[in-house]
Amino acid sequence: MARLPKPGGDEEVWAKLLNEYLLVAHNADGTPRKTTLEALAATVGLSDLRTKNAASEPLKGLLLSNDGTDLIWKKPPLDVSVTDFGAVGDGVTDDTDAVQAAIDTAKDGGAIVFPRGVYMVRGLKLKAHGTQLMGGARWGTRIVRLSGTAPLVDMSGTGTLNKHLKYCSLFNVMLSGNGLPGVLVRSYYSDNHIFLNTSFIHCKGLSVDFVEAWDARFDNCSWEDCGSVEEPAVLFRNSTRAGTFGYGTDSTNQIHFVGCRWEGWRNGALKLDGGANDSPSLLNGVFFTACKMETRYAAGPALPTAAARACRARLLDAFRSLARLQRGASHGRLRGPRVRRGGRHVSGDGRGRHRILLATDALRQSARAGHRPPRDQHGRPRRCVDRRPLTMQVPLRLRDITPEG
Repeated sequence: MARLPKPGGDEEVWAKLLNEYLLVAHNADGTPRKTTLEALAATVGLSDLRTKNAASEPLKGLLLSNDGTDLIWKKPPLDVSVTDFGAVGDGVTDDTDAVQAAIDTAKDGGAIVFPRGVYMVRGLKLKAHGTQLMGGARWGTRIVRLSGTAPLVDMSGTGTLNKHLKYCSLFNVMLSGNGLPGVLVRSYYSDNHIFLNTSFIHCKGLSVDFVEAWDARFDNCSWEDCGSVEEPAVLFRNSTRAGTFGYGTDSTNQIHFVGCRWEGWRNGALKLDGGANDSPSLLNGVFFTACKMETRYAAGPALPTAAARACRARLLDAFRSLARLQRGASHGRLRGPRVRRGGRHVSGDGRGRHRILLATDALRQSARAGHRPPRDQHGRPRRCVDRRPLTMQVPLRLRDITPEG
């Protein structure tokens, strides 16, 4: 019967005994053949191993290692490679279960490493605070939708307010919808998520869906060939419908985009819909710095605001050479509406290095109407006719930017 080497004995035959044990005790992919230490011991003589593990302790998530004296089963380090759990990354194999098993080991947070490769998955779920998915490089590491419409990466909490998922991040990776529908990242009830050097490509419809998200940051991210004539590439809301996952009365706020790029969107690169599903809160604090939105397929404005009362944004040295942001516009020129800057109203003439177009229908209509909207029986504005001016602070040049108070 295969057994482990005995500490202090089995001189000169340790390697032979250990190899024999590993062959018998494990499957070809390296996973244990039994589910508990007790069952494994009965089969391969694990009682010969001096261990601190309880006999009934589940083997899931444990790796055979040593503590400097004996071989023991122990939890893996904070940085875990998906290949250690059987992920292949060949662009063909379904790596969903292997990658999810690696993610599930991050019970106290940690980095899940994706070596160079193309990982085909049906959907992944981050469950623990501080989980980080880290690739080798954009394009070099791709997570691609294999089938289904589940979120490719779900970074959601379990409920509103104190049930948020916090401090998760995606670094140096590309998420691909493979030309299929289904969001690439869903983040409901989230707090302090970071996306750095992350690309989103080939998503047939909405690619990023955020609801009740606080303090998220997108640095050097890009969206290419995402969205459809019905949906924008990126959507931010305060709430989903009452009675569904994502419903709440709080807001989405403090979202920063720095050095980001949208290419090939259809009906909106990014949509701010704070009034969706009759949310009572203000979607606020959305910042764009040195970003670009460009397309040749526009069926609508690049930055639509579905309910003018429901969002407040600030653009800092933002969109350069924007194409077709206004319905009917042949080029991205600032024309039509006036924007407030430094206590003065400034009309855009399209000249200058940074051409910014804010002339969406919603902005034009709300900027021209200064009256307070009618109220319903509860004293709330009637959303369908609410046209209070949307506050847009838009510095046109870097020297005009006033530091935030």
